[in-house]
Amino acid sequence: MNLQLKKFEYSILGSDSIDLNKFNTTVFDQLSNSYGKLLEPTRPTPEPTPLAEPSIDSITTQPSSLEIPTDEEDLRTHTRSSYKNEDDSEDDYEEYNHRGSSSIATSLEHEKHIHDSIAPEYDDETKRLIQIADEARNRYHEVGEKLLSIKRQIDDSKKQSSVDTGLHDEYAAIIDQCFDYEEREYTYRICMFKTANQIPKGGGSEVTIGYWDSWCGPKDNKYLKMKYSNGATCWNGPPRSLIVTLQCGTEQKLTDVREPSRCEYAMIFETPLACDETIATTSAHLDHVEF
Repeated sequence: MNLQLKKFEYSILGSDSIDLNKFNTTVFDQLSNSYGKLLEPTRPTPEPTPLAEPSIDSITTQPSSLEIPTDEEDLRTHTRSSYKNEDDSEDDYEEYNHRGSSSIATSLEHEKHIHDSIAPEYDDETKRLIQIADEARNRYHEVGEKLLSIKRQIDDSKKQSSVDTGLHDEYAAIIDQCFDYEEREYTYRICMFKTANQIPKGGGSEVTIGYWDSWCGPKDNKYLKMKYSNGATCWNGPPRSLIVTLQCGTEQKLTDVREPSRCEYAMIFETPLACDETIATTSAHLDHVEF
């Protein structure tokens, strides 16, 4: 024991004795380090835990190709890829289903067209009845057209009978016939025993001057003048009206159109129909017609 103590003192002190200054500078630090190492407990080294061997069930149930992303960005990429694959699968199924439905509908329509275009085959008796029905239908249409033509003739006859066409019906030949007179700005048109109109040459709506009213000549021969009244109303004025003076001539034409008063028009119409004895005598003594 004394021998061991001597060895320790010599290893620390370096000699059998030491002064106070050297002890404070060297020996004290060595003693402090040695004492701290003696007090630090030793930690046992943990033994490694043996890995559990995988069972047969876990090997068969776990998919070998499944990779679980650990990074957040990889996780988002993996999720988008999964959704895209699902959408592509649904699109492929819908496209396949649409093509199948379209082909079926087209086939059905084609079969229906072929069926409709093929005339059914009838027996001889049915064909005979169909022919009789077609002939009767054609005769019915022919009779209907003739009936309409007869009705139009009757209506025209009633119209002519209701219109005074002259002392000897001499003006019946010009019923509904129209005649034009050209001016710089307007075209004037008169349809006998019907209407008279003013048509702008620069475009715009035509204006009705008047509707057939009556004969308005002098007492000795009223068939010298025609009256058209109840035309379109003038701005802040009366309805338009027209007086047509008939003169004997070789052609049927309008020779003059004037507006002697506001909204009151006058025309001269030459026609061979006005050349009876009375009118011819009167026209021979007239150099012009005053409106």
